[in-house]
Amino acid sequence: MLALGYETTRWQEAVVEGERVTWEERVLVVYSPTLARQTRRGLAQRLAGAEEALLALTPPRGRGKRQWTDLAALQEAVQHILKRYRVVGLLAVSYHQEVAEQAIRQYGERLGRREVRVRYVLRVQRDQPAITGVRRLLGWRLYVSNAPVQELPLAQGVWAYRGAPRIERDFHRFKGPLGIRPLYVQREDHAKGLVRLLSLALRVLTLMEHIVRERLKGAGEKLKGLYAGNPQRETGHPTTERLLQAFRGITLTVVHLPGQTIRHVTPLSQLQHRILALLGLPACLPAGQPGPMRTWLPW
Repeated sequence: MLALGYETTRWQEAVVEGERVTWEERVLVVYSPTLARQTRRGLAQRLAGAEEALLALTPPRGRGKRQWTDLAALQEAVQHILKRYRVVGLLAVSYHQEVAEQAIRQYGERLGRREVRVRYVLRVQRDQPAITGVRRLLGWRLYVSNAPVQELPLAQGVWAYRGAPRIERDFHRFKGPLGIRPLYVQREDHAKGLVRLLSLALRVLTLMEHIVRERLKGAGEKLKGLYAGNPQRETGHPTTERLLQAFRGITLTVVHLPGQTIRHVTPLSQLQHRILALLGLPACLPAGQPGPMRTWLPW
């Protein structure tokens, strides 16, 4: 089972250009078992990490061990840890004052005395009812739509929203490798033209990635050598950006001589040959003018 859910409706209203507009909105209440397992595992890790960090604040007395004598400062440090691990309200922290007395003997002209050292220690306990309440909500998501049920049933709506991260990833590509930035242009058609041109580049990136992944999946293979820091690492889902990076460093040298032109390209590696084969591209392309001058060049 990928998901479990139901839907309900509610009326919404807004003011658009001075007019009151109302519409019926569908609310899809969806539970994902996979998401629930992942988030519950993450919650358990955060709780364990927060407990360890909290107990490390007040270690036993010893050389080099920091001791807290200011309760307000210790409480501030505790709240910082709870917020960092996002477990506020899930762990109960209690503070206890410890007083240790030490007799210091007389030495020379220095009189003997009793030294009193005060420190604060904390104890951590899980608020199990609160944790149970949070766990019950993990894995649930609310999606809204104004599409009619006939056009977008519940199951199709879930599939559509599950594909949203891929769409967001493409928008991220616009801002990343494609380099779209605030456009300092004067004409509206220039701005539209640049965005449309970059959208074509985005489609090329997406298509290349899809072709390579599908053919790797069909062949039951994985590519290795795409990660510079780990050449033995394999992946069955390479990105187009990494595929293109594998071709960096190729140099084309052109020498013009009387009556002939000599071209030389850096020999392709085994990885580069494999990528071209997955894309259905030949390892050699025709270059030069038709006729006796025509030569075949490796990529």
